[in-house]
Amino acid sequence: MLRCCWSDLFILIAAQYDLQIDSVALAYEIETCAGMCNERKLRLKQTLANFHECLLRLRGLEEAEYACLKVMVLFSSDSAEARCLPDAETSQEVVLSAMERYCKNRFPDETFRFGKILLKLMGLRGVNANDLEFLFFSKILHHTSIAGVIRNQLVSELPSPAHASSHKVASCKSHQ
Repeated sequence: MLRCCWSDLFILIAAQYDLQIDSVALAYEIETCAGMCNERKLRLKQTLANFHECLLRLRGLEEAEYACLKVMVLFSSDSAEARCLPDAETSQEVVLSAMERYCKNRFPDETFRFGKILLKLMGLRGVNANDLEFLFFSKILHHTSIAGVIRNQLVSELPSPAHASSHKVASCKSHQ
């Protein structure tokens, strides 16, 4: 699921923590990039503009609202992995309900706050994940994709078969 929505989560986190992006420097870097066709340069600049617009729209929310949005993005029905999880839709419904209650209780005078927050999510679709990866991570990751980094990180954290079986034996002994 994370591989499908990393870019949306990146944008939400960038807005939440007020990440300062030098858009002018990035645009200049795109423009002076040798060997890149004009069409690609224009698309990267548009992605950068869309990213910046998303940051502006998403800034200023409460921590609880950011947390709810992240869960909603992670368990989005747009993700094939989330559709395979039996509780993904239920999790999203629970979070939506909790965020609606939170907005009503915390901001009783802002009757449309919940809806406005949900509408802000639509802007995330205007940011191309591959272009975002190129703009922010290509110099760091070189020829590795974000999806590859996520996969490698998850695989490296899985216990080896020998470690897993010894852990099971140890945990069984501790419960006896």
